[in-house]
Amino acid sequence: MNFFDFFATKILGIVKELQLNSHKNIRFTVEIPKNSNYGDLSTNVAMVYAKEVKKSPLELAEILKTEILKFPEIEKVEVMKPAFINLYIKNTFWQNAFKDCVMQGENFGKTNIGKGEKINIEFVSANPTGPLHIGHARGAVVGDVLASIYKHLGYDVTREYWINDAGSQITTLGKSLYFRYLELLGEESKFEKATEFYPGAYLIPVAKKIVTTDKNKWINTKEEEWLPYFKKVAIAEMMLLIKADLATLGIKHDVFSSELAIATDEGYKTVIAELTKRNYIYKGTLSLPKGKAAADFKVREQLLFKSTSFGDDEDRALEKSNGERTYFAGDVIYHYNKINRGFSRLVNILGADHIGYLKRLTAVVKALSNDSVPYHIIFTQLVNILENGKPLRMSKRAGNFIILQDLIQEVGKDILRFMMITRKHGVAIDLDLAEIKEQSNDNPVFYIQYAYARINSVLANAKKEMQYNLDMLKQADLSLLTDKAEIDLMKNVLKLPRVLEMTVAEDDPHKIYLYLMDITKSFHHLWNKGKEIENLRFIIPTNQILTIARLSLLLQTSLVIKSMLLLLGINIKEKM
Repeated sequence: MNFFDFFATKILGIVKELQLNSHKNIRFTVEIPKNSNYGDLSTNVAMVYAKEVKKSPLELAEILKTEILKFPEIEKVEVMKPAFINLYIKNTFWQNAFKDCVMQGENFGKTNIGKGEKINIEFVSANPTGPLHIGHARGAVVGDVLASIYKHLGYDVTREYWINDAGSQITTLGKSLYFRYLELLGEESKFEKATEFYPGAYLIPVAKKIVTTDKNKWINTKEEEWLPYFKKVAIAEMMLLIKADLATLGIKHDVFSSELAIATDEGYKTVIAELTKRNYIYKGTLSLPKGKAAADFKVREQLLFKSTSFGDDEDRALEKSNGERTYFAGDVIYHYNKINRGFSRLVNILGADHIGYLKRLTAVVKALSNDSVPYHIIFTQLVNILENGKPLRMSKRAGNFIILQDLIQEVGKDILRFMMITRKHGVAIDLDLAEIKEQSNDNPVFYIQYAYARINSVLANAKKEMQYNLDMLKQADLSLLTDKAEIDLMKNVLKLPRVLEMTVAEDDPHKIYLYLMDITKSFHHLWNKGKEIENLRFIIPTNQILTIARLSLLLQTSLVIKSMLLLLGINIKEKM
């Protein structure tokens, strides 16, 4: 049961009875108050409809309060300025709702709201110029977790990686590999005299493979002969390296789309024809870019996309003055390709350094889909690695950044994945290695896994002391659980359907972290209360009926914790 929807539906029934909803686009909210003293739920329904019925919000709130008090599930209703209506819900409602939750077992929260809708989630998409670094880890985990949750809710999800295997950075990569090849054959190093190449030692094993197979075949050839080969080999080897990095992090993409294969001349002609037909293309000139001196800027006519028609600050060039395609043109072709593959929603996870592309990419998706395909870009902020409060540099083979493999070896996949969602994606993360490896309740990963292990321990001990089975737990008399700590744990478990739906509605997996922390905190509070009050212990040998009820609460709590950790791609620890 989604108890938010349950009460929202009942309140909507009152709205209809009182004929308040002449405008169907008006929406009110039903949420948990930030302050628990203000009830179990709070709604802004009176403020939303007050103008509609020409009453003050407080006056309408009092009318609605009278009607809401008629609900059999309601204990008390209070009106609070400016006109919030706070609902206090009877324990019997939580007990009955939790009974339904127990009957669903591990399937609780798993719904089919997606109904097979096709969702494309593109994430990582790092240029294939070297191993993944810590900056890629955050987008990788956010994208993978989102994909898992969408799938859990009945969506048809495609995890996609866009390979930028065309352009100047690939030419630089091919040359860098060639220079490593020459070094192995005794030629003078070019890396000390040039800064535009990729100096990481990760290219040396690739160069050794070429030396083994081709010997000195390429040593005296012209660039136009060796460069295509070295580019091809470099891309293939770097993608193998990237896929291995992702696998270590527990991530597997469904599709790897190649820019070389998709952004062809034919593909470009097709998308230009489509945009021209829709009157979104013209020849024109752009104004002086911000921060550029007028003396250095030449006014020139270019092929432009009418990005301003969709709220962008300026129109965007698809071709340079010499007729070459811009980087943006490749993005246009790629997004047109995704739209034509029949996805009804596109999600893209990018680093914060790409935030300037938000408006233009959103504009082109609207233009090419007739505004029929929702498109959401998530920008992930930086991850700073510290050790005892000081910045850390771990890599010896990748240049001046911390490579992902080093960090996974240092802290483990599970801890790294979990820490990537402990902040909202728009907020930078500071990861102190000493802190995240610490086995204490201050470490959120340990805190949650310890709760799960503790519950397993209680269930195992109860099995030894008294024989019970799953059917007994499903038939437990939950009306016996009346302590506030027990009810609070029920409430937190029951939030799950709402949390999952809001996670995909806002594309924000951080909500799962907050949810797990709420459940874990409620469980540990109940555990500690039982240590102080004998009658609140989970196992009471003299009262089997009450023990079965508490075991039922614990089992369902553990199933929810387990299912959420698995959605996060984190292994379960049965014992700690």
